[in-house]
Amino acid sequence: MSKQFEKSLEAVAKSKQEGHDQFLKRITKWGTEFDKKMKEIEKVNNQFLQEVNGDLTNIDGWFRKKEKQLTQLFRYFS
Repeated sequence: MSKQFEKSLEAVAKSKQEGHDQFLKRITKWGTEFDKKMKEIEKVNNQFLQEVNGDLTNIDGWFRKKEKQLTQLFRYFS
């Protein structure tokens, strides 16, 4: 009886270890995929910022011009 009980305990311990190993593999895979996705997002974000950066000066100038025009309109009609 004790040999059978010992084998059962070993089987349970082995099963727990295999489950633990599978869990760690899944976590590691998730971490790797997460890092890969974050790098892709960072790359796209950097490309966007580079494209927009040149336009920001023009956009800022456009808004300053409109602000001056609105200020003049308010002065005329105030």
